[in-house]
Amino acid sequence: MARPVVVVVDADDASRQALTRELQGRYGADYRIVSSASPEEALAGLEQLRDDGADVPLVLTDQWMPARAGARFLARVRELYPTAGGCC
Repeated sequence: MARPVVVVVDADDASRQALTRELQGRYGADYRIVSSASPEEALAGLEQLRDDGADVPLVLTDQWMPARAGARFLARVRELYPTAGGCC
């Protein structure tokens, strides 16, 4: 069985990389950790994950990104993954 996917979205490279490393270190055995630099990139990845039948229980995003606010991004995520938890 494939591991569920946790998605991290942050335009700030240092923050995104640090959070991704931390999550991989703590939860990498049980979850696949995927990170994206933009909401658009993340949405494309989430659509592909959905098409592949992947489970995405959690999406972590920066609240203030250049292209789209985190809350607005999470509203779109809810359309793709209604049961996913989201946090800005």
